[in-house]
Amino acid sequence: MSLIRIAISDRIDDSVAKHLLLSNHTKQYYSLIRLLLANFFFAHLFGSIFLALSTLEDGYSWIYKYDFYADSWFAQYVYSVYWATTIMTTVGFGDITPTSYV
Repeated sequence: MSLIRIAISDRIDDSVAKHLLLSNHTKQYYSLIRLLLANFFFAHLFGSIFLALSTLEDGYSWIYKYDFYADSWFAQYVYSVYWATTIMTTVGFGDITPTSYV
């Protein structure tokens, strides 16, 4: 099923590129923009999940470990997106690591 979705999205992407009449040079920029948008989307998705899971652990999660509990919700979201971006672009957790009793 997922292979069908990938094939359909590739066809849609090809049709968008054809309608925009992209040259070879601008196709590279188009591919870069698609890559960055996918990176931002998955950083938002994984960061939001990381933040939501931290609220389930009352009193012992990464928010309390790094003293982010007094910060605003938006600041906590930025920290979690930073964590997700670090996970996706480097090897390892970086300076913010998940914490749980489990």
